[in-house]
Amino acid sequence: MKNPRPKIERARRAQARLRAASSRSGRSGEIVLRLVGDVGETITFDKVERELRRAPRADVRVEIDTPGGSLPEAFKIYRTLRAHQGRVSGHVAKKCCSAGVVILLACRHRTAAGGATLMIHGASLEPRKKSPKRWTAAAYDQYRRRLERDDAEMAELIAKHTGARLSWIKTELATEDDLPIAEALKRGFIHEVTDVAPAVPVKSGHRCRMSSTAPPSARLAARRALAVAVMT
Repeated sequence: MKNPRPKIERARRAQARLRAASSRSGRSGEIVLRLVGDVGETITFDKVERELRRAPRADVRVEIDTPGGSLPEAFKIYRTLRAHQGRVSGHVAKKCCSAGVVILLACRHRTAAGGATLMIHGASLEPRKKSPKRWTAAAYDQYRRRLERDDAEMAELIAKHTGARLSWIKTELATEDDLPIAEALKRGFIHEVTDVAPAVPVKSGHRCRMSSTAPPSARLAARRALAVAVMT
């Protein structure tokens, strides 16, 4: 008679995976990926891919809070999210800057809180102080060309998913300024602001909804920001 223990162990492992998936889900059939920290350090391609592989057809809600980080790592995460078979949505409650925006743009539907911060800027590279390489003019020129390619790839990605003009994107990449939430909505970085009301139309045609949990000061600031967006 065959030993039933291997089948029992496999069943237990399957149940454990289901419980883990359930604990990560915001609702039945949806996985919540909480991406917090620096891209390339706490937010990595390996972690995202591992989570998606556990439920290849599930809907995914990506909650992003990052100051940025590695652009190559962000593009790897972007590609794996775009290839996912389920519906992928993204939300920014606090901060999504630099490389984090690449990850956000992988999401089919993108939302943000009224007090959230978004920011894009040009790619950068710091030479290692202890690098054995001599930083000659030719070496710096090689990295300049690499950074220009990174900026061009970023600009094309933003234009593809937002509809914003390349001229505006390139101007914004040259700054270190935060992108006001009303501007992010108008330019197509996000489709909806989740805690702003009353429903205010902007040029992009989107409407904003108010959450009852938003404090009065946040609601007032958001209304003023959106009013400016409507008039400009």
